[in-house]
Amino acid sequence: MPTAAENARYYQKHKERLKKKLAEWKSANKDKCLSYGRAWNEKNKEARSASFKAWRLTNKGTRNAAIAAYRATKRKATPKWTCLQAIRDIYEKAVSMKLHVDHIVPINNNLVCGLHVPANLQLLPGLTNQSKGNRTWPDMP
Repeated sequence: MPTAAENARYYQKHKERLKKKLAEWKSANKDKCLSYGRAWNEKNKEARSASFKAWRLTNKGTRNAAIAAYRATKRKATPKWTCLQAIRDIYEKAVSMKLHVDHIVPINNNLVCGLHVPANLQLLPGLTNQSKGNRTWPDMP
């Protein structure tokens, strides 16, 4: 029986072929994969929950960016040409500096509709951002 080290060396040597073979098996056995996944999730609820919680705590900026992107997509405020990585970076910076990310021109307003793009984002202290709400923007009538 091969040791773990031998298995690891074999995997490293044949990684691409093994990945391709696994992908083919998964596409041919979708029902089996789904049932395995569901069974594992059911059996490991606490481990999954703890793992997700740990990820959320260590990736606050990424999670905040994803939530903001979801809300903006629902409002159709994210154009296809925007750089999502730049937006994620802004949210990461906000978490590290303990600031809020604010849309300069609000996304949700009766008079204007800003876009969820890096040029429309700014970092503000929490109180300033909360007092601004969606009532002010540059060149406001």
